[in-house]
Amino acid sequence: MPVRIFASIGVPVKWHTGMERRARDEASVTIEMQLDSGVLETFHPGVLAYAMPYGTVGTRIHVLCDRVLSVSSRELAGAYLGHVMAHEITHVLEGISRHSSKGVMKAHWDVNDFYQMVFRPLPFATEDVKLIYEAWERRKQAD
Repeated sequence: MPVRIFASIGVPVKWHTGMERRARDEASVTIEMQLDSGVLETFHPGVLAYAMPYGTVGTRIHVLCDRVLSVSSRELAGAYLGHVMAHEITHVLEGISRHSSKGVMKAHWDVNDFYQMVFRPLPFATEDVKLIYEAWERRKQAD
Protein backbone atom coordinates (compact mmCIF):
# COMPACT_ATOMS: atom_id res chain seq x y z
CA MET A 1 0.00 0.00 0.00
CA PRO A 2 2.68 2.64 0.77
CA VAL A 3 4.20 1.89 -2.64
CA ARG A 4 0.86 2.74 -4.32
CA ILE A 5 0.33 5.79 -2.16
CA PHE A 6 3.73 7.28 -3.01
CA ALA A 7 3.52 6.20 -6.66
CA SER A 8 0.51 8.51 -6.95
CA ILE A 9 2.90 11.47 -6.58
CA GLY A 10 5.83 9.95 -8.50
CA VAL A 11 7.94 8.94 -5.49
CA PRO A 12 9.36 5.41 -5.81
CA VAL A 13 9.51 3.22 -2.69
CA LYS A 14 11.75 0.15 -2.35
CA TRP A 15 11.43 -2.14 0.66
CA HIS A 16 14.36 -3.93 2.27
CA THR A 17 14.13 -6.24 5.25
CA GLY A 18 16.50 -6.90 8.09
CA MET A 19 20.08 -5.84 7.77
CA GLU A 20 20.56 -6.61 4.09
CA ARG A 21 23.10 -4.42 2.39
CA ARG A 22 21.69 -2.14 -0.22
CA ALA A 23 23.30 0.03 -2.82
CA ARG A 24 22.50 3.68 -2.40
CA ASP A 25 22.08 5.98 -5.34
CA GLU A 26 21.84 9.75 -5.27
CA ALA A 27 18.07 9.74 -5.61
CA SER A 28 17.39 7.46 -2.65
CA VAL A 29 16.65 8.08 1.00
CA THR A 30 16.98 5.24 3.51
CA ILE A 31 14.43 5.25 6.31
CA GLU A 32 14.51 2.55 8.95
CA MET A 33 11.14 1.40 10.25
CA GLN A 34 10.50 -0.92 13.16
CA LEU A 35 7.28 -2.87 13.71
CA ASP A 36 6.69 -3.04 17.47
CA SER A 37 4.25 -5.27 19.35
CA GLY A 38 3.44 -5.69 23.01
CA VAL A 39 3.74 -1.96 23.71
CA LEU A 40 1.84 -0.97 26.84
CA GLU A 41 -1.28 1.16 26.33
CA THR A 42 0.19 3.71 28.74
CA PHE A 43 2.94 4.43 26.19
CA HIS A 44 1.59 7.30 24.08
CA PRO A 45 -2.08 6.34 24.51
CA GLY A 46 -4.01 6.26 21.24
CA VAL A 47 -0.91 6.63 19.06
CA LEU A 48 -0.60 4.09 16.22
CA ALA A 49 2.94 4.95 15.21
CA TYR A 50 5.49 7.67 15.65
CA ALA A 51 8.28 9.12 13.58
CA MET A 52 11.41 11.03 14.38
CA PRO A 53 11.47 13.37 11.37
CA TYR A 54 14.47 15.35 12.58
CA GLY A 55 16.78 12.34 12.94
CA THR A 56 19.24 11.38 10.25
CA VAL A 57 20.26 7.82 11.20
CA GLY A 58 18.88 4.79 12.99
CA THR A 59 15.28 3.72 13.38
CA ARG A 60 13.17 6.75 12.61
CA ILE A 61 9.72 5.17 12.50
CA HIS A 62 8.03 2.87 15.01
CA VAL A 63 4.70 1.27 14.06
CA LEU A 64 2.75 -0.06 17.05
CA CYS A 65 1.34 -3.09 15.23
CA ASP A 66 -0.99 -4.34 17.96
CA ARG A 67 -2.83 -1.02 17.89
CA VAL A 68 -2.96 -0.73 14.11
CA LEU A 69 -4.13 -4.29 13.59
CA SER A 70 -6.77 -4.13 16.31
CA VAL A 71 -9.27 -2.55 13.93
CA SER A 72 -12.60 -4.31 13.93
CA SER A 73 -12.63 -4.91 10.17
CA ARG A 74 -10.24 -7.48 8.66
CA GLU A 75 -10.77 -5.84 5.26
CA LEU A 76 -9.43 -2.58 6.65
CA ALA A 77 -6.36 -3.94 8.50
CA GLY A 78 -3.96 -4.03 5.53
CA ALA A 79 -5.05 -0.70 4.10
CA TYR A 80 -4.92 0.87 7.56
CA LEU A 81 -1.38 -0.42 8.19
CA GLY A 82 -0.26 0.83 4.77
CA HIS A 83 -1.68 4.30 5.41
CA VAL A 84 -0.11 4.49 8.88
CA MET A 85 3.27 3.58 7.34
CA ALA A 86 2.86 6.12 4.52
CA HIS A 87 1.86 8.81 7.03
CA GLU A 88 4.99 8.26 9.14
CA ILE A 89 7.28 7.95 6.10
CA THR A 90 5.94 11.32 4.94
CA HIS A 91 6.86 12.91 8.28
CA VAL A 92 10.43 11.71 7.75
CA LEU A 93 10.56 12.70 4.07
CA GLU A 94 9.22 16.18 4.83
CA GLY A 95 11.60 16.47 7.77
CA ILE A 96 8.97 18.20 9.91
CA SER A 97 6.16 17.31 12.24
CA ARG A 98 2.97 18.66 10.68
CA HIS A 99 -0.45 17.45 9.62
CA SER A 100 -2.85 18.34 6.83
CA SER A 101 -6.57 18.92 7.04
CA LYS A 102 -7.27 15.94 4.75
CA GLY A 103 -5.73 12.90 3.12
CA VAL A 104 -2.77 10.76 4.13
CA MET A 105 -1.33 13.39 6.46
CA LYS A 106 -4.54 14.10 8.37
CA ALA A 107 -3.88 13.89 12.13
CA HIS A 108 -6.97 11.76 12.85
CA TRP A 109 -8.79 9.80 10.17
CA ASP A 110 -12.57 9.53 10.37
CA VAL A 111 -15.09 6.93 9.18
CA ASN A 112 -15.16 8.40 5.67
CA ASP A 113 -11.36 8.18 5.44
CA PHE A 114 -11.42 4.53 6.57
CA TYR A 115 -14.09 3.74 3.99
CA GLN A 116 -12.00 5.32 1.23
CA MET A 117 -8.84 3.44 2.34
CA VAL A 118 -10.50 0.13 1.53
CA PHE A 119 -11.10 1.13 -2.11
CA ARG A 120 -8.26 3.50 -2.96
CA PRO A 121 -5.39 5.24 -1.20
CA LEU A 122 -6.02 8.53 0.54
CA PRO A 123 -4.44 11.34 -1.48
CA PHE A 124 -1.69 13.70 -0.45
CA ALA A 125 -2.56 17.35 0.09
CA THR A 126 -0.84 19.66 -2.39
CA GLU A 127 1.29 21.14 0.40
CA ASP A 128 2.58 17.68 1.36
CA VAL A 129 3.64 16.89 -2.19
CA LYS A 130 5.46 20.23 -2.33
CA LEU A 131 7.23 19.59 0.99
CA ILE A 132 8.28 16.07 -0.01
CA TYR A 133 9.82 17.26 -3.28
CA GLU A 134 11.52 20.27 -1.66
CA ALA A 135 13.11 18.02 0.98
CA TRP A 136 14.14 15.51 -1.70
CA GLU A 137 15.89 18.28 -3.64
CA ARG A 138 17.69 19.50 -0.49
CA ARG A 139 18.96 15.95 0.18
CA LYS A 140 20.23 15.56 -3.39
CA GLN A 141 22.07 18.89 -3.18
CA ALA A 142 23.61 17.96 0.18
CA ASP A 143 25.09 14.70 -1.17
